[in-house]
Amino acid sequence: MTESNSGSSEPAWLAQSLRMTFFHSGTGSATPRGWFSLVAGKAPEEIVERGSRVQEKGAIASPESPLHGQLIVSHVPGRTDWIVIEPQADLSKGIPNVGPYATGMSEFRRSLEPWLQEAPPTLRVAVGATLSQAVPNMEAGRARLLNYLPGLRDYIADGEDLFLQINRRRQSQVIDDNRLNRLMKWSVVGFVAIDVVIVGGAAGPEVLQPSTGASTGPHAVQLELDLSTAAEWKEPHAKDTVGKLLDELIAAGNEIAEKGDVR
Repeated sequence: MTESNSGSSEPAWLAQSLRMTFFHSGTGSATPRGWFSLVAGKAPEEIVERGSRVQEKGAIASPESPLHGQLIVSHVPGRTDWIVIEPQADLSKGIPNVGPYATGMSEFRRSLEPWLQEAPPTLRVAVGATLSQAVPNMEAGRARLLNYLPGLRDYIADGEDLFLQINRRRQSQVIDDNRLNRLMKWSVVGFVAIDVVIVGGAAGPEVLQPSTGASTGPHAVQLELDLSTAAEWKEPHAKDTVGKLLDELIAAGNEIAEKGDVR
């Protein structure tokens, strides 16, 4: 359980997905092969190469980890993305997720430490997450959301198709003259599972589609976080500084998830 900024107790957020992104200096000659094994402790189950993009993926299998689902590392010259997702969209089991947000993000960060020591020179760091709290219906979702956005109580109390996006920039405490982007998107959504039809008429996989309108599927308060260091920064950071910036962004996301729209 977490405490909202209104002082009331709210259920913990579940993570639908987690992401850590690193922007590297120059085009570089980094070879991402072996990165997955360094983090996951096992070989990837699938390797995909398309042009300059190399992607390694595999299931998270550790019983000690609070996370489950699939780990993906995707690299193109100048950028590396580490992602945790739940590829299955079984709505009968509730909203698909990769585990609790707070402990899951902490474990995700810990697992990347060996890779951070070998990563290409890094200019920027970003942390992303899509979080949800299940609610019985859209009305209950709006009431829950107001606990995190009390300043909008009169404005959204009887609103529909609710979506709020705001970026509250904040000075980094790790590096002077580097302002953090704290982009947050708040919404109340209903989920619908749709079947994707592949060209030729064959049935494809079921895809989970969130909607801010009417839905017969599960409903949730949803928070999307996109936190990053300043795009204007042009010099590579020291490896220990990259880790500190990553921790600072994660702490900013934890604060938003706990307290709501904080300045």
